[in-house]
Formats: sequence, C-alpha cells, structure tokens
Amino acid sequence: MGPDKLPGMVAMRLGTEPTQILDILVHNIVECSAGKDKIMLDPYYDEAVEEFRDFMFAYVYECPALEKEHQKAEHVILSLLDLYDTQPNLLPEAVQLNFERFGKMTAIVDYVAGLTDLSAVRMFNQHFVPKISE
Repeated sequence: MGPDKLPGMVAMRLGTEPTQILDILVHNIVECSAGKDKIMLDPYYDEAVEEFRDFMFAYVYECPALEKEHQKAEHVILSLLDLYDTQPNLLPEAVQLNFERFGKMTAIVDYVAGLTDLSAVRMFNQHFVPKISE
C-alpha cells in the first residue's frame, strides 16, 4: 500500500512520507509543549493523527489480509524469545549484564523488542533455517 492510499486529511496535514510525518509531528509537539507541564499537539494535527490511527488499525494492524503475516511475525518473535531464554549465551554481553538488574526475561524481551524487522528475521534465519550450499 502506497502513500497515495492515505486519507486526504492525513496527506494534506501531515504529508505522505514517514519522515515528513514524523518531522511535522515532532516539531509541533516540541512547539506546543514548550513551557507546559504536559505534552501537547495542535488540534489541527491531532485530528489528522486520529484519522491516521484509525486508518492504520483498519488497513495494517487488524487487516484480515495481513493475518498470515502477523502470525509469521509472532512466530519469529516467540522463537527468538524462547531461544534466548534457553541459550542466553547467544545474547550480547550487555544484555546479559541486565539480567540481574531487570530480570532475565525482561532483559531478553527488551532486546528483542528493540530489533528492527530485518534484524529479527536475520537472527531467526541464522538460528532456525538450515543452511543450503549449492
């Protein structure tokens, strides 16, 4: 799904590129929150954010067509969590040092949650997919 599928208000107020959307929102939050006790967003952008949120839930997060992909992603994440729980020596030393402070599973979950999609898939492939030589 491309940027041309975004709702009109979202595209008009926030833009169509992820970096553009983030830039607009971050700058507006900083500007509206300066000197205040809470984080604020201009209502002009807030309305577009709500519409964007609804769009994302309808077409990405809860889209029936993507259910199989969500199941695959869940399998990758749960497999990595189990792998690192049973073989913590595979984790970077910095993560292992957090076991005592935060608890083993919390440190593992934090590590896996911080992985990019690509990194998680690469780690999954490295540990669970047989190597094939031609």
